[in-house]
Amino acid sequence: MSTWKESDHPRDSDGKFIDKGVGDSLEELRQEEIATQKVVAEYKKSTNPKLAQYVKDVADGKTSESFELVGISDRERADILQKTGIDVTDYTRIMPADSIKHIKARHGKYGKADQSMADVDDIARIEFVITNYDKIALSKDSTRAARNADGTQSKVLVYEKRINGKYFVAEAVPNSKRKMLVVISAYKNNAK
Repeated sequence: MSTWKESDHPRDSDGKFIDKGVGDSLEELRQEEIATQKVVAEYKKSTNPKLAQYVKDVADGKTSESFELVGISDRERADILQKTGIDVTDYTRIMPADSIKHIKARHGKYGKADQSMADVDDIARIEFVITNYDKIALSKDSTRAARNADGTQSKVLVYEKRINGKYFVAEAVPNSKRKMLVVISAYKNNAK
């Protein structure tokens, strides 16, 4: 007759018996789901009402001005320098009306690429993605939406945040006297 060893009979967080080796992965999945739910809740609360109104005003033809977005964190400044070689100290960040028009035409309710940004609130949450990005990558593409001091097209960075899929923000990083980062696009996908 063998003796009972509790360690040979693992249990889940509710005390139910499970197969050996499964408990850790179940707990990891549970923790990951809790973290995802927390991010989604924070994302939904992050709507900037002024940005939402700006998006509506651009769509209605009431403004062609740019919207100044959230500033640049130390973490972001270091990542941009590492990815582009450009020191963005003293830079500001804008979203021009043309970027809103692009997002709506490509990713809005009747978007040619997809409809991932049909909800104005998703566009108005762009600052959440920028300030809480999981990854930032240098795109192989450049853009004429913002020019460098020598007239060449600026580099483009892509911010990525996992939120029930992924949310991407493309931003021009010109090396110029204007010292301005320019958000040029945003879209989401459902890939987990």
